[in-house]
Amino acid sequence: MNWSLPLGRLAGFDIKLHITFFLLVPLAVFPWGMQYGAVGVLFGAVLLAALFFCIALHELGHALAARRYGIKTREILLLPLGGLAILDEHRLTPRQELVIALAGPLVTFLVTLALFFGAGAAVAAGALELSTLNSSQLAPSWQSVLVWLLELNTILLIFNLIPAFPLDGGRALRAGLAMAITEQRATQIATMVGQGIAALLVVAAVLTSNVMLGIVALFIFLGARQEQVQGRVMTVLTSVRAGDIVQRQGRTLQIGDRLSAVVEAALVNQQHAFAVMQGERILGAVLRSDVTRALNEGSGDTLVQMLMRRELPQADSNDTLDTVRLLFMRHGSPVIAVFEHERFIRLAYPR
Repeated sequence: MNWSLPLGRLAGFDIKLHITFFLLVPLAVFPWGMQYGAVGVLFGAVLLAALFFCIALHELGHALAARRYGIKTREILLLPLGGLAILDEHRLTPRQELVIALAGPLVTFLVTLALFFGAGAAVAAGALELSTLNSSQLAPSWQSVLVWLLELNTILLIFNLIPAFPLDGGRALRAGLAMAITEQRATQIATMVGQGIAALLVVAAVLTSNVMLGIVALFIFLGARQEQVQGRVMTVLTSVRAGDIVQRQGRTLQIGDRLSAVVEAALVNQQHAFAVMQGERILGAVLRSDVTRALNEGSGDTLVQMLMRRELPQADSNDTLDTVRLLFMRHGSPVIAVFEHERFIRLAYPR
């Protein structure tokens, strides 16, 4: 099931709304409706839409910064607790991560600055009283939308700069540390800081009986924990070479072999793919799924070159597992040919 609804495109990026967003709507419109009736409900809905447009602009900052480095943003997803620019899988340098992380708060700062000057202009024109800049004192009007958005964007800016994963401040902290120490150590420190901040927020939530603050603390703690686990996985992926784990023996096929030979090989071997060779040169690969499809289609005892996949991504035995992982994702291929000094040694495929 697709849990998000398309809203359109902004600066070339798909904007989607997660359906859990609608859980937030009653909380946003009910207080206004209770006090001002139908006008209040409409005002609450407009204010909520305007706020999430500002959040979309925040995520757009991340997406534009990523585009600068040639990194594609698959979509911008709006959630009840904020937004998320979903980038294609890519290994970021510390500098790239720092720029991308801070691009969102920079956009929010510019939006907040524009709202501040807008409120100042409204005060100067007599459309807004300086004494009523407290949003709780304003009835539904365009002036109160201005003041509310100013307050909410200020909170959004400060919140996102908290140095805790998965917030932008946490990613910026990790990137800054990674410029001086190893990325693995930087991740450890940044996630520990994030969990410490989450613990402090839990204490504050209990002392103030603030449920929302408790939810935010849980969000930060789980985000830091997830990043911690991913950091450990990444340590393995970046320290192990493909040649260290690739088995160099395995059944291969020759260009003149037929489907019956592939079936025989599949029955006696646990391999998921078989290299098709011409001497020592690899021409392609046949997967078990290719064999199954050919048998179901009644293709007869056809030659393997009629079944094989010819365009195979290539990796070097010195490439890290992370590099191989990115190759799988980038090419969408179920199999990769691994070479050592330009000599084919083995097919690699996810297990």
